[in-house]
Amino acid sequence: MNDIVNLDQSISFNKSEKINKLFEKLTVEFKKSHDITNFSSLIQIRKNELYRVYPELTSGNLAYLFEHPKVINYIKNNSIRQISNIWHTIEKEALSLFNSLLECWAYYDRFMIENKYKNTPIEMNIATCKDEHNFRSEIIPSIETDSRFFYTLHSQHAMSLTDAIALINIEVFIIEQKWYEMLFCLSLSQHGTHFILYINNGLSHPIIVSTALIQNWEDRKNWLSFDEFFQGKRWHSCIPKDACNTLYKTGIFNQTIFRNPNYEYESTFSELLIKPESICEVLRLTVSGPKLLRYFLLYLCQKHLMQQLVNNGKKIAFTIIEQSLMLNLYSQLGCQCYINHSFCDINNSHQITYKGFWVTEELSKKLNNCDYNIYKRLVSRKNNSHMEIQDVK
Repeated sequence: MNDIVNLDQSISFNKSEKINKLFEKLTVEFKKSHDITNFSSLIQIRKNELYRVYPELTSGNLAYLFEHPKVINYIKNNSIRQISNIWHTIEKEALSLFNSLLECWAYYDRFMIENKYKNTPIEMNIATCKDEHNFRSEIIPSIETDSRFFYTLHSQHAMSLTDAIALINIEVFIIEQKWYEMLFCLSLSQHGTHFILYINNGLSHPIIVSTALIQNWEDRKNWLSFDEFFQGKRWHSCIPKDACNTLYKTGIFNQTIFRNPNYEYESTFSELLIKPESICEVLRLTVSGPKLLRYFLLYLCQKHLMQQLVNNGKKIAFTIIEQSLMLNLYSQLGCQCYINHSFCDINNSHQITYKGFWVTEELSKKLNNCDYNIYKRLVSRKNNSHMEIQDVK
């Protein structure tokens, strides 16, 4: 048995060494190259080529494309003609160490963040608890101007707030959930308005356990809710009949909402608004830590986030959700708190993605009346419809 353990450790160490050498090579080549200066440019060229070669794979997300066996085989055997052959050598090396080029990119970005802090002290006792009274939260308008350092549950190094949030997003959304699209816009995790939930646990810096990106109406050009990928015929309407009344009662819509409630497109949605400053989009909601801790933090972060949004004058928040625990909760609390308006099975994998609205004041009231035990009972009640067939127009 010890021989097997030692062999596994040796294999792991050797692979880690190879990965570090690959990342160091990538950093050098990006600096030397005139046409491929970052991972984004390499992947963009490959993606455009793959779309031409395999048009039948263009309907899914990037993970569906780049992890497909015939795509991996194609990349291994075909260089990109218009760039140096060194990049094909790097691609093949990456595919020998990772499941896809996109997974390699994600780990490379994580490596680059961690590498900034390799000479800083290591903290071995980064841990949290389940006493909600020990946690604090904030909405920070411009995280790039915040000088504080934080620990995360993904590193033993304290780091700047912007790097901490970026690292959390890489770990939770990109590496774990394979939302590789975020790699092209990771900069959104490093500036602008964000929610953070953290705990002061006797360490030199607080520990961030939950984050979210908040984009106001004036930033709507960056909203995923209005992005082309999240619109069109593949998205099916699931708006409850009384949704217009619920939205109108918030005081931020005009009466046109009763005649033409089109929520899909920015141009038509903007015609419904009279108080655009009271609406936002909230994305990239993360919780960190082991599974059981994440269940607790998902409860707590929603509670804090809704209260912070209310405190900041936000009455409606667009969001995109796949998390079944959240959908189960909202189905129990009712559509006066959350409204689904469309859904899609993006990769035809039976993993449904929903677009909807948080009605922040009502949701905050309901969550403030819940403790963790009540919350667990609510989310454990099954609602197989996931609300898409509930009073649909």
